[in-house]
Amino acid sequence: MHLQRTIFTAILLLFFSSSLAQNATGDIVKNAELGDPEAQYVLGKMYLKGDGMKANASEALDWFLKSAKQGYAAAQNRVGMIYYDGAAEIPKDRAGAFPWFEKAAQQGHRVAQFYYGYQLFSGEVVLENRDLGLEWMLKAAANNCRRAKIRLARIYDNGEGLEVDKEKAFYWYTEAAKHNITVAQIALGRMYSNGEGVEKDINKAIEWYTHAVDQNKRTKYRAMKGLIDVYTKLGNEDKVAYWQARLKEK
Repeated sequence: MHLQRTIFTAILLLFFSSSLAQNATGDIVKNAELGDPEAQYVLGKMYLKGDGMKANASEALDWFLKSAKQGYAAAQNRVGMIYYDGAAEIPKDRAGAFPWFEKAAQQGHRVAQFYYGYQLFSGEVVLENRDLGLEWMLKAAANNCRRAKIRLARIYDNGEGLEVDKEKAFYWYTEAAKHNITVAQIALGRMYSNGEGVEKDINKAIEWYTHAVDQNKRTKYRAMKGLIDVYTKLGNEDKVAYWQARLKEK
């Protein structure tokens, strides 16, 4: 009897949660159709992700554009992202992305600030302006944009358009690592191991490489190779053998 009541309660909760979700969706659609920019933005995200309705990138873009044209910064950035990366049947249009990133950046949207800055810095689709581009990327980083932090680290690490500056690279990798970006953690392992931009510290190198191993399946092998390199330099054959065995695991 208790089990039957439990099942019945679960069914009721499922029904009401489903009913509430449908009502909420209906309200969003209604408000979007009435011209509310925030509702239009939310509806665009729902279409983009297939949340509560069938995913449709073109429909999503239409709603984002309606919102963006009313000055809604999040929607302006989203339009820029769709054009920048492409989505489903929508091809990339990085030149088309630029003005939307600019509009959102001017309103303080941190992701848009980064992309606007990076497009200026790289001269990908507009006249190159490295000083202004760097200024905007730094604004985005100060606004806690993880994309800006990792890009700045790579720019200074590899000399992409600027002189190599390992100390600045180390600083930005450290900032990016706070967001659990594994490529930043691996870079810190390498920099501590080699004494690049920071005093050499093998224990710190091991710490960052080990932390990166369990963070991301796609990059863990690079972290393991870093550990093998460190322990090889230390002459620790047992640790080398351990990480070589881990490296072979699927």
